[in-house]
Amino acid sequence: MTLNMQFVNDTGLPDDQVFVTFQDPGQTLAASFGANNTAIARANAGDMMTKSYSLATLGKAGLEITNAEGPVVFISYAATKDHGGFVMDADLSGNEQPSFIGSGGVNYKKAYQPFEITAKKGEDSGQGNLTNINYFAAPISIRSFNGGTKGTQLQERGYYGNTAKGTAKLADALNKLTSGAPTATVTENGKALRYIGPSSYGAGDNPFSSFAAYLNALHKDGTTAKIQNHNAFNTKAKDPKDSVNYNYELNFVASFAKDNTITLSGDITTTIIKYGHKPTPGTTYKGAVLTISPTTGPNTSEDIFTNTIYGQADPHGAGKGSTTFNAVWDTLEADMNALGFDIAHPFATTQSLAIGEITTGLLGGFVGSKTIYKNGTGEYKQYDGSAYGTLPSAAWWNTDPIPEPKALQSGHTFYSDYSDTIFAATDNQVYSIPFSDRFGKGPLMQTQLYNGKTVDTWVVTLGVPTFMLP
Repeated sequence: MTLNMQFVNDTGLPDDQVFVTFQDPGQTLAASFGANNTAIARANAGDMMTKSYSLATLGKAGLEITNAEGPVVFISYAATKDHGGFVMDADLSGNEQPSFIGSGGVNYKKAYQPFEITAKKGEDSGQGNLTNINYFAAPISIRSFNGGTKGTQLQERGYYGNTAKGTAKLADALNKLTSGAPTATVTENGKALRYIGPSSYGAGDNPFSSFAAYLNALHKDGTTAKIQNHNAFNTKAKDPKDSVNYNYELNFVASFAKDNTITLSGDITTTIIKYGHKPTPGTTYKGAVLTISPTTGPNTSEDIFTNTIYGQADPHGAGKGSTTFNAVWDTLEADMNALGFDIAHPFATTQSLAIGEITTGLLGGFVGSKTIYKNGTGEYKQYDGSAYGTLPSAAWWNTDPIPEPKALQSGHTFYSDYSDTIFAATDNQVYSIPFSDRFGKGPLMQTQLYNGKTVDTWVVTLGVPTFMLP
């Protein structure tokens, strides 16, 4: 199964100034272009990045992709005195990914916008997506087809029609979120190359709004939140029939203290499923506690705390910065390690699940929301008519469509305003937070099979980059 990826250039730049580069550290990409099926290559063997190819070089037929196991596709933009008022090349080739934040680094002073794709040979479940989790530099839209561009259109994702007016509208909105803070915008010769998202600041100062007002309101109202979700892992076995599935269910209540500390407390229950057998209950880890705090923790501060929420991970590592886990989690870790699962770091994945669940609830405005729940899917239909804030967190992610953050917190900006801005600009068609999968299937695009039909063509339309704005 081959995916034809074509490009439509609506950037305002000529085709020889717009480039395509793959970040493919696993060296799994198999793609070619042109009448002679020229393979996408690297400047040096083993490089993380492929060579950068202009749209003029690729031609109207674009790329033929026969295997792609999770590469990031970078679109980069060159500038001349005629296009941008300054000179900037677009070559991203080499063995380092582009540095998008800070004060410098490899390709820091270049303009680029990524999207993601997986289309593994021999499989049919590949997907891709548009993402602005880390930054916004230019709009991209994608349409998929069965039977080529003259066949049946299957899906479409993207922004504002990719026009200069649309780019200007979004750039203006993003700039206002931080009052033009220099750490939120990378510039060159007075032109904005990209606007940084709030999840990107690690342990550094974050120019975006804190969650103090939101958390203070939750504390004053005595609000709690039901944090319930699960993940599952299989034990290693030569014969799949000998593998055992362990499902770990989080059943926590989140509370909010005067100093803004968030405490998740409750149980983690285990369900065991052996091949061909009915599920049986396993160990229950009672009294598990996780805290996320600006005042307690091995190495915390207001910024570390804020960045844990925006980044949905402790900048110093789980349990090492603003987060603490009690001894029950230690027992869980020891038991998981003894079972020998077939994936790496199942315990860290479970810690991440807990942090991701509560932080997505805050970023999306679900916690404490009085907005009425509707359009629940599957088993969650039973919650229709109740307030979002009263429901288990798993229900929040199971409506169609997922509501915009602003709609969940009428009269308050109790959510990530960056996420809300991207959500509104794209109708939830572009990822805006690290755990954006909680926001439903809005951003996902199939690369191989969609509703039983083969996906054979993607048309990627490239809009006006921010540095082209007057």
